[in-house]
Amino acid sequence: RLLIAISAAVVVALLAIASGTGLGVYHDQQSRLTQARVDRAAAQRVVAATVARAQSDGITTAQLASVLSQEASIVGGTPIAPHLGWFDNGEIGRIQHQAAELRGLVGRIDAIQVAATGGARDRVATVLAQMDAAIAAAQATGIDTTAEVAFLAGVRDSVARSTAPAQVDA
Repeated sequence: RLLIAISAAVVVALLAIASGTGLGVYHDQQSRLTQARVDRAAAQRVVAATVARAQSDGITTAQLASVLSQEASIVGGTPIAPHLGWFDNGEIGRIQHQAAELRGLVGRIDAIQVAATGGARDRVATVLAQMDAAIAAAQATGIDTTAEVAFLAGVRDSVARSTAPAQVDA
């Protein structure tokens, strides 16, 4: 009887320890899962703000279509069910990966904006070249073009400092 009582006490003690350890692991995983979700939500807000900034700078939705499509595919998908009802089965890693991919989209949006700004500068350069030719023709006939030359210098400086297509067009 003593042996059975000791065995029962050992089993109860082991179950209590295992249960406590399991609860500790569960709480740790829930904390990490919550933090991963917060990080993903923050990354989504950064992408949304970057898209809004790009659109206010003159980038069209069509130019951003590939990034917006990729954003939708990143956050899509089904959550990974926990193993045995409560142990993480990869969901934390999936959410962390989503957050990292979303942060990577910001660089793609910036690249789209840089390319669009370069295109706007090229269009303005063509107009400026035509104006230079007109000024040269006017100077050849003896017309004073000092004001026009100064104006074009200001325009060139403004275009060079522009970081968005809307600034170039202004």
